[in-house]
Amino acid sequence: SEMCIRDRSELGASTVIASVHEATDHFELILEGVGGTSLGETLKLIAPEGTIVLYGTSSQENPAVGLFSFGGHANARIQSYFVYGTGEPAHVSSDLALLAGLVAAGKVQAPVGREASWHDLAQGVSALSARQIAGKVIFNVD
Repeated sequence: SEMCIRDRSELGASTVIASVHEATDHFELILEGVGGTSLGETLKLIAPEGTIVLYGTSSQENPAVGLFSFGGHANARIQSYFVYGTGEPAHVSSDLALLAGLVAAGKVQAPVGREASWHDLAQGVSALSARQIAGKVIFNVD
């Protein structure tokens, strides 16, 4: 949404786009949360030695990515960020501690888009899935 794009720009991103089709340049870092065909298109935009951080797959599609996808993008890489596997990797707690410290110091913002009762969990999750909320949702146990 336009609000999400504005928020990312205010947080220091030099270029923020809502669709890979809007891009006119190559990027050193791309945060990819759609997956599927979007990831394939994103690979065309990564700079040589750049990194794509894959943190979601809202499209629910598997991407068609292979070695030839990296042609013209020497040494670019895809880095997954997936913390929902079985067990807890040793680094997750230190990553969360670092993130909490950055938020506390005001160096990272975590905007709250909605605060609701945990009784409204289904509505909040549906709104997040439909991208109707920009920011985090806090559910209060009451």
